[in-house]
Amino acid sequence: NAAKESEAEAISRENDAKARESDAKASEAEAVARENEAKEAEAPFKAAQAEVDAALAEVQAQEDAYNSKTEQLKKQSEEGGVVTRNKAKVQLDAHLAEDPLPLRKAKITLEAAKKKADKARAPFQAATDKAVAAREQAEADRKEASAAREQAEADR
Repeated sequence: NAAKESEAEAISRENDAKARESDAKASEAEAVARENEAKEAEAPFKAAQAEVDAALAEVQAQEDAYNSKTEQLKKQSEEGGVVTRNKAKVQLDAHLAEDPLPLRKAKITLEAAKKKADKARAPFQAATDKAVAAREQAEADRKEASAAREQAEADR
């Protein structure tokens, strides 16, 4: 009689563990779906961020080219024959007289756009982080429920 009660109790624990495992699996699937939705919602902002980063890199490359041309002309104005040096000095003066304002303005504009994109992405990033945390918790709950079910099956 005691053996039957023990077996019935073990079966009951096993059934409870199976139910918890099933609920945990469903919860995990739902959390994964929410995480994927949050990532999809964030995708346009990530694309905008990548575009801003590429444009900023282009502006910085243009600035580097400006600086390297300046250095090259300075070097030429200090080396070579008199005519070559004087020609390089004139070119250097003309180069330095050019207004680099458009380049500076573009760089500042791109940095502002980058900050704006980050700010716009923040709520979606928070939602994604929350969904990732929920998925991880659901995954841990599922593993715990699976272990409990396995233990209940072993006890039976």
